Amino acid sequence: MKIISLRFYGKPNKNFLSYCSVTFDFGFCIEKVKIVADSIDPSRLLVLMPSHQTVEGKYRDVCHPTTKEFRTLLEATVLEGYKKNAAAVLK
Repeated sequence: MKIISLRFYGKPNKNFLSYCSVTFDFGFCIEKVKIVADSIDPSRLLVLMPSHQTVEGKYRDVCHPTTKEFRTLLEATVLEGYKKNAAAVLK
């Protein structure tokens, strides 16, 4: 499985930096992956999976990696792509 494209969009504010659409080679896409700055250490960037609010008011991921290895690969790829394209995203 390969990530074949990343598309960054959204207007940054406070800790939120960008949304990302991640497309995989087998015909699957994840929309609204968030890139945010850590509230304690703003130099640390975090990748958050898309989520929705339950009737109890809690947030749950819509989809998520099921292995540590895939989560590491996904986060590294998204953050590398964001850092390469940050200037264009922030326009």
